Amino acid sequence: MNRILKLIIIIMIFLTLITCEKSTTTGKKGIEQSFAENQFDSSKPLSWGHMQDIYTFADGKYWKETENILKNTLERKFFTVENEQLFTLKNSNILQFENYYRFKNILFLCDTSSNDPVSEYVKKMMNKKMRDYVVKNKAGIFVKYNLWANDQFIVFIIGDSPIHLQNYTYMKSNILYYFFKEKLANRFAFQNNKSKPIDYKIFNNYPFTLNIPQSYRVFKNDAQGRFISFLWRSKQNEEKNPDKYISVYYEKSETNPITKEWVINTRNKVFGNYYQGDMIKNSDIQHAYYKTNNRKTWIMSGKWQNEKLFMGGTFQSFIFYDEKNKTVYFLDTSVYFPAGYKLKYLLELEGLAKTFTYK
Repeated sequence: MNRILKLIIIIMIFLTLITCEKSTTTGKKGIEQSFAENQFDSSKPLSWGHMQDIYTFADGKYWKETENILKNTLERKFFTVENEQLFTLKNSNILQFENYYRFKNILFLCDTSSNDPVSEYVKKMMNKKMRDYVVKNKAGIFVKYNLWANDQFIVFIIGDSPIHLQNYTYMKSNILYYFFKEKLANRFAFQNNKSKPIDYKIFNNYPFTLNIPQSYRVFKNDAQGRFISFLWRSKQNEEKNPDKYISVYYEKSETNPITKEWVINTRNKVFGNYYQGDMIKNSDIQHAYYKTNNRKTWIMSGKWQNEKLFMGGTFQSFIFYDEKNKTVYFLDTSVYFPAGYKLKYLLELEGLAKTFTYK
């Protein structure tokens, strides 16, 4: 074992990990963008690697049992005009961990009853709170930000037996995907927050604000119609750069109106009006409820098209109901980019959508 690896193990033994077993309903601290997530430690280097690569460490027999589960989840195709893959798993060797410990995204799988290398490695990092949680619940997901480098996201899936580890990985696989997707969007949001925003006076007639960089311009501003939209378009080479739109529509409602039918009809009616005929079809979308920014949010994504203008692209919408003020908000992001892949830009826009704040 070389000197660097020994030093890493010593550091890990003394570090206390923050635990946050997270579900789609609890809203516990950890995955939502937080001070801990973005805190910069000048004593640590910046993390390495591509934001969409996930370095995975699992002992051979557990990797064999969970590989398909993880790949089917984390390497799923995101439905755009042409399906695009959001993440790539890179199964890695724990004996060479000194080559990987500074990468942006790391996933550990651990069976506490095992003495195999990865499980032994993780057990040395577990604090009492983690151990007690696994003993009580048989398995859990734990998250740590910036352990060895700034802008680092590490997830541990830990079970007290092979069967509990495998079953838990299967049951939480979809949540695991949204963990990494949320972190990716948060990274874009953090980058956007460093840009100088547009003048907030633009929101004087609206009950909300957004942090929109000055590189965007107002595309539509209809306070009477409760609709505002912003556009980013390259000033130099439009063909090699995307058009990126982010819009907000809201309306009063005594009860929560959000259903699949209402969402599709509202987007086609309202956004079709402002975007000269844009529309979506039931066959071209996917949707789910997920808690984001501590709000239960209907997330819908897929393909939009405009038959009148012979155009098309991809979109992602975030719809939530404000019970206190009896108002439903419809945030929509969309990309038009015939020349290339669109998923990265859609995630950038999700980062902007996450800056939505009630006045």
